[in-house]
Amino acid sequence: MIERKIKLGFLISDIAYGGAAKSVYLLLKNIDKSKFEIYLFTNSINNKLFLKDFERESTVLNKVDLPTLHYHITSKTVYKSFQKELQSKQENIKNFVEFIKTYKLDILHINTTLFAYLLPEIKKLTNLKIVYHIRELLIEDHSLQSKTIINNIKLYADRIIAISENEAEVFSTCEKMRVIANPYEFKDEFRRNNSNSKNDKIRIGMFGNFKKGRNHLLLLRSLKYLVKINKKYKFIFVGIRKKRNIILMWIKKLLGRGDLDLKFYRCIKKHNLKPYVELYPNTPNIQEHLNSIDIYVRPDGLPWGRDIIEAMANKIPVVATGTSQFYVKNKVTGLLAKPDDHIDLADKIIELAENANTRKVYAEKGYEIIKEMCDSNKHAKMIENIYESLLGKN
Repeated sequence: MIERKIKLGFLISDIAYGGAAKSVYLLLKNIDKSKFEIYLFTNSINNKLFLKDFERESTVLNKVDLPTLHYHITSKTVYKSFQKELQSKQENIKNFVEFIKTYKLDILHINTTLFAYLLPEIKKLTNLKIVYHIRELLIEDHSLQSKTIINNIKLYADRIIAISENEAEVFSTCEKMRVIANPYEFKDEFRRNNSNSKNDKIRIGMFGNFKKGRNHLLLLRSLKYLVKINKKYKFIFVGIRKKRNIILMWIKKLLGRGDLDLKFYRCIKKHNLKPYVELYPNTPNIQEHLNSIDIYVRPDGLPWGRDIIEAMANKIPVVATGTSQFYVKNKVTGLLAKPDDHIDLADKIIELAENANTRKVYAEKGYEIIKEMCDSNKHAKMIENIYESLLGKN
């Protein structure tokens, strides 16, 4: 008798070229389809090309429009606003639960903390198992937002997965919690050419969404400091929005909202940094930019994102701000600078830029660590084991 496949549901917030979506996609791609059927639910779709990749890996893909409750270090929802959205989208929640019941899912794998408010309702109306993936750095306090998210996950999730020890800290007392690093897809042969002969410049990369929390302005201040010492630096920013209408940018500033675009482009102009920067929009072809840089920098105090994984997997030494050594082990795979200190960040860049041998040593060690922690095939197998253990299959 052929055993039926396990019906596995995934709930994600967005299909876009971001770290979380890419990690989920790699998991879907590497899950054993002879054992699992994939039913994917996404709250939004912001990249139709990436959508095709997800469709290829899913048995069913549905767009849902559910309320979201944010309460992590980069985004907070006002609770009254959440209540209004919750009230207005009751029918959407009902439809989502009906999808789960109609498809007769065995497991629902929720891949963001934004939907934790749903857990009591799902557990009340279904018998499925819930795997909850913690991808945001939650804030733990006495607010209703914090209590709703954290308590619901602790009470109703059958297993909890955190992408690093940092996200796991809030759930450190939960026996059902496990840390599993995000995946990276290693090719059969490593092809990156580490030699860089573009005008004898030291090329320094920063990739990611262009928003305040990523600290682009801190890196520009470091660049201003660096070029006073030596003109050999070139900073490659990937993920930058095109320069927007100057009038609209000023209106936003006058309204007291500030505008990152305005500050960013003004800083470049004011300090004559244009010869030292290259600006690119978000792109699915990040490999081309990875191949062009000597050092990768993450200046936001959170040195463990997908960009860090991709840099280290491509044998690029990292300089980051912050204290976590989950990936960036200070003076082993890269250097850690003090948070929000542009001079210390610049000094760490100089330390690496002036020592090619140190860069090579850190790059090789970083590659070894990411290969061990993040290989997408191993990652999928570990999570498959969690699914099967929940259903008593191993």
